[in-house]
Amino acid sequence: MGLITNQEKNKIYDPSKLSSPYIEIGEYRFERVEKFIYLGSLLNRTIRVKKASAELYWQIDAQTIRRKTKLTLYKTLIRPVVTYCSKTWVMSKNDEKITGAFERKILRKFYGPINEHGLWRRRYNFELYKLFSNIGKI
Repeated sequence: MGLITNQEKNKIYDPSKLSSPYIEIGEYRFERVEKFIYLGSLLNRTIRVKKASAELYWQIDAQTIRRKTKLTLYKTLIRPVVTYCSKTWVMSKNDEKITGAFERKILRKFYGPINEHGLWRRRYNFELYKLFSNIGKI
């Protein structure tokens, strides 16, 4: 028997700007889309990431909010929005770099710089992930 697919209902999410509007896999031809509706939500990763981070940016940057509260906001609000339906993504190496850079940018806001011998420096990536190891990378 085998897997039977409906070419009309199935689409391939591929945000890259390739010329062909279709992807052919064997005898099947699927439409390539940059956004689609999944569980009633329009999925466009770039829009969701920007919206989630912009709405909470003032809280991430605020000096009066405790670090623990900021981490809770990140774990419960920002990260789920960024990774929503991630099982449907086709991620290239460049997408992984962009997503990782986004996460590190937020973590650097939370943990701030380090003062070594009177000089301030940014935290290295491994230091950020060590501090935030209970969650892991996106």
